[in-house]
Amino acid sequence: MTEQAPEQTPQGSKEKLVPEYQLIAMKNKLEEEINGLKTKIAEITIDADTKYQQYLSEQAAKDKLSAENEELAKSLPLLAAEKVAREKAEKDLTDLQSQYLSVVRSQLASQYGIPPERLKDKTLTELKTLEEALKLVGIRKASGFDTGGGAVSSSPLSTHEKLKKGMAEFSK
Repeated sequence: MTEQAPEQTPQGSKEKLVPEYQLIAMKNKLEEEINGLKTKIAEITIDADTKYQQYLSEQAAKDKLSAENEELAKSLPLLAAEKVAREKAEKDLTDLQSQYLSVVRSQLASQYGIPPERLKDKTLTELKTLEEALKLVGIRKASGFDTGGGAVSSSPLSTHEKLKKGMAEFSK
């Protein structure tokens, strides 16, 4: 580069003239600084964009969970009512099982002449097993109809004897 002659400054001016090569060097240095700052700004912008996208996705997840939470909160009374209904059904089932067990015990006691106190501690499975065993063996308690009206007899009455007894009672 060639140096130019310094320009004339008006009298009394305190301006200093700088050669062009120095201005170009300063310009290049400032452009490098500007490019470096632009690079830093781009990096910071990318980082900020990434964090903002992360924030948006977390906010969407939070909103989704809030909506689900509200939906679940609406079903809490229904859930409580269902729990009460289930507990009642379980109690009813227990009561019905107990009643059924009593009926099976009574049936075994009346059909097979087993004392009820011997059956009171038996489970339903044990009672069913006992009943099957008694059926296989063929043991049955004689009913009142077969023995002549409820009186337990060592020998069953014949049909002729039953008729005589019935006629005698009818004529009274």
